[in-house]
Amino acid sequence: MIYSLLPSYCEEPIEPLQWNLPTPQKILEPIWSWKDDFKKLSESRLSSYCAALHLLFKEFGKTDVWLKLSPTVNQVLNGWKRRRLRLQKKKRGMSVEKGMAELPFKVYAELCKRIACDKLYGPFGWTYATMLWNLMGRSDNISHISVNHIKCKEDHFLIYYAQQKTDQDGKLSKYPRAIYANPLSPWTCAIIALGVYLTVTNTRVGNSDGSLPLFHGSQEECARRFRVGLHAKAKEIASILEENGMNTQSVGTHSFQKGAATYASAGGTACLSSSAIRLRAGWTQPGVEDTYRRYDSTGDEHVDRVLTDLPMNGEELAILPPIFMPKRERKTRLSSTSVARALWT
Repeated sequence: MIYSLLPSYCEEPIEPLQWNLPTPQKILEPIWSWKDDFKKLSESRLSSYCAALHLLFKEFGKTDVWLKLSPTVNQVLNGWKRRRLRLQKKKRGMSVEKGMAELPFKVYAELCKRIACDKLYGPFGWTYATMLWNLMGRSDNISHISVNHIKCKEDHFLIYYAQQKTDQDGKLSKYPRAIYANPLSPWTCAIIALGVYLTVTNTRVGNSDGSLPLFHGSQEECARRFRVGLHAKAKEIASILEENGMNTQSVGTHSFQKGAATYASAGGTACLSSSAIRLRAGWTQPGVEDTYRRYDSTGDEHVDRVLTDLPMNGEELAILPPIFMPKRERKTRLSSTSVARALWT
């Protein structure tokens, strides 16, 4: 892909490396200074750099060269990771946790309540937060949801991802994620939040090019707006965070995905299928994915019923979703979608 685009910009393709003379130190030169900067030496950052190198060699058809270099490169990067771990053990006060802290359901519910009651930030932030939790998704996935990606099926919604971090080609886009309502817990109900959000933004949904993004703005703008409001509300419940071993700096968008996955898998001896949880979160299952463990709608539906806090052993499990009745009907591009017909029938 990269190689095919180069001739359109220059007469001769520009080679980023001398393919017959690369050394591990040469290709690690851009990040060589990181070995002494332990703030930059995170596992995710090193893994991303290694994946980028692999893609570079692949795009230029030099996979054989990468196969010779990769063992040494991985050995160097793993050595840097071990140095960081040794420092964490020796240096007091340095966090040993990776990334943001997972969000307990109690804290998630309180955050949703605080966010929903905010007059300006409420509808957007409430919907964004409940989508992050119920879809067990990344911020990038939530920001790119289109109204046309949301379908209605019986008593629940189905949401499709066009692309994911672990599915760059969109091969898994045909597999939806179910979203159920829980009127018994309105603050954490994604469908109630979605109904309120679309009711107050009905006339503003849609772009000039005809597309119908659920949230306005780019992925960075949506994530930034949510983070600003999230941190403001996190400060309001600082005491609750401290009770759960957290602080305002340890809460971020990734906390929702980690918290939802932890909550879904914390069922003791009767927890949910690990495969269903992984597939919903968009995590890979090397060696067994699409071979021995495949997507199944029943498992995905069960995961969301747990995430939305529906009682598993009561008749309320089959409770119907709410229906919104606006005071006056406005004809917009949103009115003809299945989402609008399901919410405003």
